[in-house]
Amino acid sequence: MWLNVICQGLRSKNRSPDLTSFETALSLLSQVSLEDTNLEFVRSGWQKVIGAIAIHNRDTALKLLNEEVWLQFIRLGITQPPIESPQQFISKYCVAPKRSDKNVKNHKQSTSNKKPKNKK
Repeated sequence: MWLNVICQGLRSKNRSPDLTSFETALSLLSQVSLEDTNLEFVRSGWQKVIGAIAIHNRDTALKLLNEEVWLQFIRLGITQPPIESPQQFISKYCVAPKRSDKNVKNHKQSTSNKKPKNKK
């Protein structure tokens, strides 16, 4: 439940990532069993929360995914191959903004207006 509330707060920008509370929550992952009936909720919740943090601040998300936490992400199946590192995990949330059609059109016009170089 906490993960859903936090995720909604992050997405609506009503909550900023408080490293201390996230670090504490992430440290509790070591107590989660693979047989836990709520494991799927834990998986999807942490994927959403880390994703929401990464969208706003990639460095903060990377800081949270230290070696110890990353091992728990792997153990619990929060991340799965082919994702091999926290950077890869976060990169799927940090997409470079696309250029608008207007920018693409202006770029094409500016490159087509260039004079060809004289060949000797």
